[in-house]
Amino acid sequence: MINATVTIDIPSDRICNWYQKCTSIVNKIGSENGCSWTCVLDVANIYGPSAYAPRNMPDSAWGTLGCTWELPDTCTGSIAGYTSYSDKSECLEAICNEIDNNRPVIVELKNSSAYHYVVAYGYTGNGDDETKILVFDPGVNGSSTNHLLGSDCTLEEAGINNYNKSMSKRVRFTSGR
Repeated sequence: MINATVTIDIPSDRICNWYQKCTSIVNKIGSENGCSWTCVLDVANIYGPSAYAPRNMPDSAWGTLGCTWELPDTCTGSIAGYTSYSDKSECLEAICNEIDNNRPVIVELKNSSAYHYVVAYGYTGNGDDETKILVFDPGVNGSSTNHLLGSDCTLEEAGINNYNKSMSKRVRFTSGR
C-alpha cells in the first residue's frame, strides 16, 4: 500500500486550519505575521476537548518576542521545545512516527531571511519526501486562499507558496489526547 494516506484524527466539529491573516487573529495578536501562533491554535483545536477561537488563547501565547507556544489551560495537549535533526530523512521519519501515533507536528520552514510554520497532520506513501507530508499552512504568501475551510497542501507546496522556504529540520512535537 505504498500510495496509502495516513492522517491523525482531526475533529470534524472544530476549525483545525486557522488562517493567520483572519481579522480575528490579526486583532488578537496585533500582527499579520502570526503563523506560529496560528499553528498553536490549530494544535489546541486538534487536541481539544472543545473548539478554541483566538479569544480563547492565553494572552501569554503571544509575547514580546513572538509566539510562546502556550496552549489554553483547558487543552488536553502540550507542545514541546524544538528537536533539530542534521539529516532530512531522519526528520521526515520522526514526523511520520508522530503522525502514526496520532500526534500533529509543528514544522519550521526557512529561507535565508525568514521562518514560517505549518502543522503536519498526515503523509502519503512512506512520507520520505517533502512532497508526501500533508500540512495545514496558515498563510500562503499573502494570497486570498480561505484556510478557514480547512485547505491543506504538502510541506513542499507550503515552502514554495511562502517565499521559497524549505524544511529547516527543526520540529516541535506535541502530545495529548
